[in-house]
Amino acid sequence: MTSKAFTCFDRRGAMVETKAKSESFIKEKFDTNLNFTKVTWPNVREGSIIEITYRITSDFLFNFQDWEFQTSIPTRWSEYRARIPEYFNYEKYMQGYVSLNVVENEMASSSFTVNSSHRNGGGAFNAPTSTSFTQDKVEYQEARFRWAAKDIPAFKKEPFMAALRKLVLYSVNGVSTATQGAALEALAIPESVIESRREEYRTRRDVLVHGLNELGLECEPPAGAFYAFPRVTKIHKDSRRVATTLLDKAHVATVPGVVFGAQGEGHVRFGYAVPINAIEAGLEALRKFIK
Repeated sequence: MTSKAFTCFDRRGAMVETKAKSESFIKEKFDTNLNFTKVTWPNVREGSIIEITYRITSDFLFNFQDWEFQTSIPTRWSEYRARIPEYFNYEKYMQGYVSLNVVENEMASSSFTVNSSHRNGGGAFNAPTSTSFTQDKVEYQEARFRWAAKDIPAFKKEPFMAALRKLVLYSVNGVSTATQGAALEALAIPESVIESRREEYRTRRDVLVHGLNELGLECEPPAGAFYAFPRVTKIHKDSRRVATTLLDKAHVATVPGVVFGAQGEGHVRFGYAVPINAIEAGLEALRKFIK
């Protein structure tokens, strides 16, 4: 990744520009596939304009880099350029309400050079050796894209904006090709088969919800999905502690409700995407633990 950054501000009618030095770019390893680069902006003050330009070259072919042009501060101009060799094709999706000021797409010729070397001679009789070098030029077509947005307002402060990166990630992250293929197959399933499976899940839901309520774990029937979310304060008010206890003592796996937000505290999540005999066995284990 190559980048450059500037801070600009108006001083008595003249724009003053301060360039970020190389030590202003701090690299952090996020995981085995992803590194973050953070920037400490120089000479920032109220009313400053900050500008950054960067280029990413990646061999990670399956997910093209997302473009996030709306942040917690207003953006005067955001531009995204991409060069994609003809051998690759990516689906491109725009989400949100900000319209683009620039949308450009063209095909152009490009090339790269492959350097190789070959060693000749040598062997068991210490024959003289030599190394030859060759260069091969590979020419190809590439799609060149340019998108830009202007005068983008900042995100409004809302309670759910505490995890902005997660919100953007879950909104724009691409669905894998295999999942899309499975969805197409699912659309071709006859309605009679779908109704049969729906009835099977309804039966599982009713068995689980009825059993939880019998044990004093108050639970409303879920309207969708395949999860039940009973109140478990009868066991303990700390949902993490309840989930750990049920796993250790009753050998029943649940998810603490607090991981879904503060409102989930005092609950745990059960799943019923399992055979009905597994649900009944789980309820029996809970019955023995609670009583």
